[in-house]
Amino acid sequence: MWRECILEAKKAQGLSPKAMSERTKGHLPERTIIRILNGDTENPRIDTIIELGESVGLSPKELFADTNAIVNNN
Repeated sequence: MWRECILEAKKAQGLSPKAMSERTKGHLPERTIIRILNGDTENPRIDTIIELGESVGLSPKELFADTNAIVNNN
């Protein structure tokens, strides 16, 4: 699932939520990232998930590889 992919990449790179926020140029606040990764935000927007994934170097295709989701990355 996408959350586990992000958490794994975050851990492998030794990134904090603050560093991830900085990589989004502050678009995703640290607290929002924490809530999403902890599962406190049940249904984050798809564009938020994609931006969060990109902050750890994951493409949309990598994030959703194990799902039936259709991602149009135009």
